[in-house]
Amino acid sequence: MRSSTGAYFPALDHVRALAIYVVFVYHFMHAHQIVPVTGYAPDWPPFSVFKEGQTGVSLFMVLSGYMFQKLLGGQRLRYGQFLLNRALRLAPLLLLVMALTGIKNHLAGNLDAYGRDLLLGFLAPTWPNGAWSVTVELHFYLLMPLLLALVRAPRAFWLMALAAPVLMRLALYLEHPVITNLSNFTLIGHIDHFIIGMMSARVAALATGRHKAFMAATVAYLAYFWYHDHLDAAVGSLKPESLWIYHALIEGLYYGFAIAWYDQSFRHVPGRVSRLVASYGQYSYSIYLLHSFFVFKTAEYIDRFVLPLNNFYLCCLVASLCFAACWPLGYLSHRFVEQPFLRLRKTYLRPAAPEPLLPATPSPADTNDALDDAKSLRRA
Repeated sequence: MRSSTGAYFPALDHVRALAIYVVFVYHFMHAHQIVPVTGYAPDWPPFSVFKEGQTGVSLFMVLSGYMFQKLLGGQRLRYGQFLLNRALRLAPLLLLVMALTGIKNHLAGNLDAYGRDLLLGFLAPTWPNGAWSVTVELHFYLLMPLLLALVRAPRAFWLMALAAPVLMRLALYLEHPVITNLSNFTLIGHIDHFIIGMMSARVAALATGRHKAFMAATVAYLAYFWYHDHLDAAVGSLKPESLWIYHALIEGLYYGFAIAWYDQSFRHVPGRVSRLVASYGQYSYSIYLLHSFFVFKTAEYIDRFVLPLNNFYLCCLVASLCFAACWPLGYLSHRFVEQPFLRLRKTYLRPAAPEPLLPATPSPADTNDALDDAKSLRRA
């Protein structure tokens, strides 16, 4: 993950690669109900993450908050340049995807409705190909100065910052107990991720070498996913709406700790495997926006004409191979669509204002020397 300052963090690209991998497998296996969204739960807890692969987007958002805070450190934000940099990062490929989807809608006679979706997409999750997450990111950027002040406040305020989104969702649930879409596709359900990511970067050093704590947290997190998967399978319906009141907080706390642990505990020497994994992270935005054009049709074609994908674990394996095959597409899109605009970015960091210098208090010896000098001058 290379920033506009030139800083590069291979560990964060590894995390991005994991996030896009989870999202891709999730979309592949749920294409045309090859693997049912409800009524099934894998026996092995780690695989529950793939069945609930929308959590990959949550991982992206925690990582986003972590990265921006890691880059800023104690420096100040040039907010206008920050917004321009983010536009240069996100807009070119997004506009291309919108244009391609527009052609598709024009051929289908749905262009008017699509145009309304594009305008509404600045506020609501109506942009194509999973670009609702870009809308959520944009809303996060608008709140960035406020959130920066929040995470730099005394730690006593952090608990209130974590509780506020949960209480907001609780209030919405009590008012109207259907909050799945708000929680999954808007900032209301994801602001925890950004806040916790920023907080995790502030205290990342505390996670260094905490291997046992990471293992314990991972087991607990996978058990949490596995439990809800089996509850879903047992009752044969979607998860209870009340889950979305606190789910984002649990995701954020685990991902924030896991990212800090991975970032701080290892040297991340740029070997071949590391560079290969990091390249998927580097191309993750391209793969994310473009894979919706083909992932569902690919899964359906393989299931009908090549190999029946009626086994969950087989489906995961085939999805993984298809994900690996996305590398050339990711490279070409990044190289020819994203990179020309990334070169136009400028740093949005500026040093923190220096502390005002207070006049030094003279020592008694200095005072006596000054008095002696004054007396000598009078005698002269």
